[in-house]
Amino acid sequence: MNKLLKNNSGSVTIMAFVVMLFLSLYGAIILGNSSRKYQNQTININTIVSSYDKNMTDQDLARLYESLGGEVINY
Repeated sequence: MNKLLKNNSGSVTIMAFVVMLFLSLYGAIILGNSSRKYQNQTININTIVSSYDKNMTDQDLARLYESLGGEVINY
């Protein structure tokens, strides 16, 4: 019985390692997507801010915002 447990403990360790490897890769993919989206959003915001500094009208600014993928909220 002891011999059987010894053989299984190695395979359990390898399976745990493989599972952790896949979880780490999945986390790296999520982190990469999040950082890419954050970078795109920062670039879009900087574009809007630099355009606003040129004294654009509200309609021009809204058009620019929509062209970058934003949604104008009318209040």
